[in-house]
Amino acid sequence: MRLNAPAAAAAALLTTTALLAGCQIQPQGDHPDTSAKPSVSVAAKPARLADHPPAEILRRAEAALRGAGTVKVVGGGSTLQLNRRGAKGSLRQGGGPRVELISLDGRIYLRGRDFWRDQQHGDAVAEVLGDRWVDVTDAPPAPGGSASENAAATKALTLGGFVDQFHKDVIAKGRFSAATELTVAGVAVVRLSGTKGTLDVAASGPSYPLRYDSKDDSEDMTFTAFGQPVTITKPADPVDVGKLAKG
Repeated sequence: MRLNAPAAAAAALLTTTALLAGCQIQPQGDHPDTSAKPSVSVAAKPARLADHPPAEILRRAEAALRGAGTVKVVGGGSTLQLNRRGAKGSLRQGGGPRVELISLDGRIYLRGRDFWRDQQHGDAVAEVLGDRWVDVTDAPPAPGGSASENAAATKALTLGGFVDQFHKDVIAKGRFSAATELTVAGVAVVRLSGTKGTLDVAASGPSYPLRYDSKDDSEDMTFTAFGQPVTITKPADPVDVGKLAKG
C-alpha cells in the first residue's frame, strides 16, 4: 500500500495523487461465561492482546484506527494528517518533488511549482501555476484512466476512506499468521507477521496500528497523533483545473 500512489490527472496538465485505507469492523469484546457462579470470587487475569488470533487483533486495530477520528501517517516520503472530512500534508512520488495537498469535503487541492514542472508539463505550465493552489477535483481523467479514479482519490483522502483502502491493500492481502510481543522504542507492541510484511499494534490501551513494515520499502507507513485535532481549511482563490480544461 503506497501512501503516495497515483490516482488521477488533469488532461495534459497535471497528475494528482491519492491514499489508501480499511473496512469498518466493530471491535469484538470478550464475553465471560456467566452460566456458572462459583462460591468463591476469583479475579480473572485480563487476556493479553497477543493471546488473540491475528484476525481478531487486526479487527481491533482497524476499529481503533477508525474510531480515533484523526491520525498522522508518514511513508514513502509523504506525510498526511487525516480527519473525517479530509486530509492535508505533502505527497511525493518516487524521487520526484513534493506536492502540497489539501482535501476537504470532497475537493482536492494541490500546490507545487516543481511538481508541475516534473509532470512533463515544462516550465511554462509551472510558471503559470506557480505556487498557487490548484483545484484538481474536476480534472478530466488521465489518458487510459476514468472518472472513477478521481472519485476514488477524493474518497481515499479522508480517515474513513484511508481505513477502507488500508484494509483492502494491507489487512486483506497480508496473510498475517503470527503474533509476537515486543518492545519497540520503549512501546509495548504486538507484531503481526505476514507474507508481505509486519504490522505493529499497540499492546495496551486502544489497539492502534503503529507501523506497517512492508517487504517493499516504498510501502512502509508509520501512524501517530491518534485523536489529536486536525484543522483543514480550504485554500483561498484556487485555480480551477476543470474550468481551464473546458476553456
